Amino acid sequence: MAPRASRRPAAAAAAVVVAVVLAVSGGVGATPETACRAAAEEDRRVDYEFCVSRLSHHHDSPDADTWGLAKVAADVGVCIAGDAAYDAKAKLQAAKAGAFADAGVAPSPLERQTAESVKIAIVCTAITNLPCYTAALLAVAVLGVAFVDATVVTTCRAAADADARVDYGFCVAELGKHHDSPGADAWGLAKVAALARCGELYRAAGFAFAEAHDDINARDYAAGKGKAADAASLARQCDAAFAAGKDDAAAAPPVIAQHGSYAARIAIVCTAITNLIE
Repeated sequence: MAPRASRRPAAAAAAVVVAVVLAVSGGVGATPETACRAAAEEDRRVDYEFCVSRLSHHHDSPDADTWGLAKVAADVGVCIAGDAAYDAKAKLQAAKAGAFADAGVAPSPLERQTAESVKIAIVCTAITNLPCYTAALLAVAVLGVAFVDATVVTTCRAAADADARVDYGFCVAELGKHHDSPGADAWGLAKVAALARCGELYRAAGFAFAEAHDDINARDYAAGKGKAADAASLARQCDAAFAAGKDDAAAAPPVIAQHGSYAARIAIVCTAITNLIE
C-alpha cells in the first residue's frame, strides 16, 4: 500500500496544475502569477520569473484576464523594442563620434536628391551584396567617412564587377577622399553600421509587437503569434549584424544584447499565454 500512498502528492500536484491551466484558459481568476505558471507549463521555454516581473509592472495587468495578459505581453514587447532602439541610437552617436575622431573628419549628410546620392546608393547596395568588407565599407558609404587602402580599391572593383551600374572611379574617389587619415579603424566603422542597423531592426520589432497586440485584441491569435515571432526574429538580426564582424570585439554592446534577450523571452511569453485562450 505504501507505493500507492507515495503517488498521492504527485497526483495532487498534477491536479493543481491542470486546474490552474483550465482556470486561466477560461480567463477565470487570471493574474500574472497564474498566467505565467500556466504559460510555463504550456511552453518550457517560458521564464516564469521574467514573465511575472514584466507583466506585473504593466498598468493593465490588475484588471486583465488571460486574453488581456496576452495583449499586455505584446505591449511589453513594444516597450522593450523601444528601449532597444533608443539605446542603439545613443550607442550609435557615441560610436560615430569615435569613428569620426579616428578618421579625422566630420560627418556630412548625403544629398539624396542629387546625382551623387544615386551613385552612392548604388555603391552601398553593391558593397552590401559582397561577401567581404561589407560592414566597414557600408558604413563608409553611408556616413561619408573613408580611408584609401587596398580594401577600398579592391572592394570598389568587386562592386563594379558585380553591378554594372557602379561607377568605379566615383566609388574609389568618394570612399577614399579622406586619404590623409590612414589610421581610421575599419571595425569602428563596422560598429557604426551595425548599431545603425540595430536601430532600424528594433523600430521594426516594435511595430511587429504592436501588430501582435492588435491581432490578439481582434482575436486573430494565429496572426498575433506570427507577429510576435517576427519581432523576436528582428531582434536576433541585431546580434547577427555584430556577429558578421567575426571578432569578439565586434559583439553587440551588453545593453543591446540584453534587449535582444528580453525581446525573445517576451515573444515566447506572449505566444504561450495566447495559446492558453485558444
